[in-house]
Amino acid sequence: MVSLCDGCERFFEGELKRFNAKKLKPSICNVPYEESESCGNIECYYNLEAECCVDFQFCEKCFSNKQVIDATFVSFVKI
Repeated sequence: MVSLCDGCERFFEGELKRFNAKKLKPSICNVPYEESESCGNIECYYNLEAECCVDFQFCEKCFSNKQVIDATFVSFVKI
């Protein structure tokens, strides 16, 4: 399987580390992670069809770099 890394936007063979946006960066909104799966805030850019926070995937290099992770989320709006 070929997958795109959300950090560097390069394609990688195999599985990447996949994380829920809220779990990876708790400060993205005011909803606790436990409630993020049923948040229902359709205004939130992290929310996919008012069902749950969006999953992001990263290669090892990007996942271990806090600056890359922060840059991935900088274009999103906090609720």
